[in-house]
Amino acid sequence: MKKVSVITPWYNGITFVDRYMKMILAQTYSYIELIFIDDGSTDGVIEKIHEYEPIIKKRGFQFIYIIQQHAGQAEALNKGLKVFTGDYVMSVDSDDILVPECIEKRVEFLDHNLKYSMVTSKGWEADEKDLETLHDVYWMQTKEEENLFWRIVNRQISTFLLPYLFRGED
Repeated sequence: MKKVSVITPWYNGITFVDRYMKMILAQTYSYIELIFIDDGSTDGVIEKIHEYEPIIKKRGFQFIYIIQQHAGQAEALNKGLKVFTGDYVMSVDSDDILVPECIEKRVEFLDHNLKYSMVTSKGWEADEKDLETLHDVYWMQTKEEENLFWRIVNRQISTFLLPYLFRGED
């Protein structure tokens, strides 16, 4: 079984820890390395995440926690990319929600489609106050979309990065 490294930067995201951990522990894929990069949080998120360490390890997941001075999400991701050991790697934000089969389905796709080096899937945008209110993310069909700028401004086209799964090889 191939290992998937999941890199998650954290900055003062204590309100998302319980939901994130429930989501990641519900994944149907078993061989996961969790890499948490704390970006100088001051809200107690470090202690909250460490409360889950025994549960994560009991589930069979590897647990890596790195603390850095506040340098931003890009620096945190770069730090995670330097230490991951998986065959595949993905970045999941602290407020992202993945369906239980997310990682498993993506690994299956890449395992059966060797010409591809990454995979993502359809996403939904949710209101943080009411996770029941989901909006489909519109995918741009071609580079020649009409009124592309205004479609982005009016939130008809997604501009946020969904969690991609990448092959970990060069």
